[in-house]
Amino acid sequence: MNIRTSTLQRETIAKIEFRPAISIIMPFTPVITAKKNLDQHLKNVMAKVESILSAQYIAEIAFPAIIKLRNTLAGLNYNSFKKSVAIFLSPITEAVFYFDIEMEEKILIDSPFKIRDLIGCKKQKKEYLILQLGPLFSKMYLGTEQGLQLIKSNMQQAALYAENTVVQEAPHSCDITDQRENPGKKFLFQMDQGLSLMLRSHHLPVILVGPGNLLAEFRMLTKNEEHLVHFIPGDFEPDGLLQSKAIPAEIVNRWERIQQLHLLQVIIKAKTLNKLKTGLQDTMKATMQGKGKLLVIGKKFLRNAADSQMNNPFFKTDFTTNTDFFIKSEIDNIIKNVFEHGGDVAYLDDGLLKNYGELTLIEEYRQEGASFESER
Repeated sequence: MNIRTSTLQRETIAKIEFRPAISIIMPFTPVITAKKNLDQHLKNVMAKVESILSAQYIAEIAFPAIIKLRNTLAGLNYNSFKKSVAIFLSPITEAVFYFDIEMEEKILIDSPFKIRDLIGCKKQKKEYLILQLGPLFSKMYLGTEQGLQLIKSNMQQAALYAENTVVQEAPHSCDITDQRENPGKKFLFQMDQGLSLMLRSHHLPVILVGPGNLLAEFRMLTKNEEHLVHFIPGDFEPDGLLQSKAIPAEIVNRWERIQQLHLLQVIIKAKTLNKLKTGLQDTMKATMQGKGKLLVIGKKFLRNAADSQMNNPFFKTDFTTNTDFFIKSEIDNIIKNVFEHGGDVAYLDDGLLKNYGELTLIEEYRQEGASFESER
């Protein structure tokens, strides 16, 4: 007979600290990984957990948890096309999530089950675009931790001598006149159009490199201002960036700031397009309706939410499954909603979101690897 507990009983149970509690976040790509390699990885994870549990608990307590975890690992979906898995287990709780975001492996024993912990486990990729402008050329590079890769090259001579060229997408009539009378400005407009096309498939921060006067002129006419996050003035040879070690090093050293500035500028752009929700209640309502592609949270807000949770916890029982999964704060509930509907979540340093209530939700945002599904 299946006896379901009442809401009051479940919330009472949730307030009791049941141990051992096991949280496992790890890469999981069964479709593209040889089964023997994947099985070995799961055996290694199981061995780590067994070692910890055996050291911290007597056999009568550790063994049931070990058996439960073995059964859970054996039941993982080997047909999943996702990239990672998160497993949460306790004597009364079991939840398994598959998602497209790449995660670093992390094993926690007796830590609270917090969806927000997944954010810190995301594999951080340093990817960016460099648009190099010169008096007679432009080059675009994709930057990664492995270095720079040239993906597009243009020479201004083609624009200077092209016949019957039609000016495209000039925002104002005066811009059309400027382009006809100033081939250099026309070339910059064309480079901005090329950048717009590239950003449709590579939603990345953009570093602008070149002589100061060209950078200033490009910034005045670009339609992609929310992606321009760093500027390196200087006269560089057309192939100079590929040989340069200083510029990639400068970007890596400033990476956290570059990434956060990119997010902030995307937020500003979303507000101008009326695609931004702010505040706890509006954000909660939107995520419950499946809206929102990028949730950005101020670190101070999250700390305050954690302190409030300790004094006045918010419990939510998921009635859509036969298991009990307890979310112990409203912010965790919002994060869970965003993940489940294919969105992504990021943090910003204290103060950067002060004009947006420290909690913002962008309704439309293209981000690679941001879909998420759950299975329990």
